Amino acid sequence: CLGLGLVPLAGTVLAYWGPPGLVSVPLDLVAVGWTLLRSIALALSVCLVAFLLGAPFAWAQARWRYPGQALLSRLTVLPLVLPSFLLAITVREAMAPKGLLGEHLGLVGRFEGFWASVLVLGCACAPYVQLTLASAISALPRDQEEAAQSLGASGWRVLWEIQLPLLRPAIAFGALLVLLYAIADFGAVAVLSTRVLTWELFQAAKYGGPSPAVLGW
Repeated sequence: CLGLGLVPLAGTVLAYWGPPGLVSVPLDLVAVGWTLLRSIALALSVCLVAFLLGAPFAWAQARWRYPGQALLSRLTVLPLVLPSFLLAITVREAMAPKGLLGEHLGLVGRFEGFWASVLVLGCACAPYVQLTLASAISALPRDQEEAAQSLGASGWRVLWEIQLPLLRPAIAFGALLVLLYAIADFGAVAVLSTRVLTWELFQAAKYGGPSPAVLGW
């Protein structure tokens, strides 16, 4: 997976030394660098939001028993069936100054840009975190936790010393899924006018835009 993730970056570098001829504007390594940094910052921010949203639902799904649990577990993964651009349009219109939420929150101006994309993609990716962690949490050995608690370990100590080490593979896998999704997404960032690699690629390929440096992507 890591090797596949490095392919686009290698393509960008190769395109700098030998432009593919799709546009007439020469490639610019400075533009490549800034666009790459924005994309990485977006992916990391989306990953953080996805874990903040998905991890509590994963714990509730795996460990808690309450009325309506099955319904809530299904509702929280609904973003999986929605294309990112549709989710972005819905949130953008709701957050507009005259929108369902924007009017009550007193928002001014269009809901778009970097942080708007972070919110939308974080919501879109939260189910990946939820499903990955819920499965891992369900498989945690309860006997080790109960033994530690019987010896006086606090809940936080059980979490840090027993549960988290066992959950690291699931956390890493969920983070990888979210990072790859966020970097590869075009629908949401296009709707929300966020200048990252996929958006710049579209601009360069269609309009011969100002930042064709991402043609290697």
